[in-house]
Amino acid sequence: MDFLIHWPDRETIQQTTPGIFKAKFPRLTSIVDCFEIFIERPKNLQARAKVYSNYKKHSTVKFFIACNPLGVVTFLSNAWGGRVSDNELVRSCGFIDRKYHHPGDQILADRGFLLQDDFATECSAELLIPAFTKGKKQLTAKDVETSRKLASVRIHIERVIGVMKNRYTIFERDFEYCFSEIFE
Repeated sequence: MDFLIHWPDRETIQQTTPGIFKAKFPRLTSIVDCFEIFIERPKNLQARAKVYSNYKKHSTVKFFIACNPLGVVTFLSNAWGGRVSDNELVRSCGFIDRKYHHPGDQILADRGFLLQDDFATECSAELLIPAFTKGKKQLTAKDVETSRKLASVRIHIERVIGVMKNRYTIFERDFEYCFSEIFE
């Protein structure tokens, strides 16, 4: 799939970003998420342990995906066992790199992606996630507004994943377990 996925240069991203995105997030370069695909349960116990997703309660492989503000897929990781956390997958797949991000770039993610320090340290980019109430009784009005803005833009990655799963029938059924090289 590498031949289909291309990371655009910064100028192209800025020129093609819709105005509604620019108004909310002027330095937005990508919207990111992870998704899982069901696979057949492996016979090998070690492989089975690596692919069992507690979240999906099924054997899965997990991918990290990024799209630009137009909804074009610009990054897709290799398949990982469904047990891997989203944060570990992002740390390990090569996305947090100056090759993809410039200082000040904004990346939108879901609240489970607790990688702000990683992005700031590795490539001086800003990972934006919705606020959550951990340790607080209630969000501030500013946090609520920021989270609302993030959610209105982040929905696009969910649509991209949905289109992929609905358009390509390969995602509709359990993959035959053919990922043995991943787990050896």
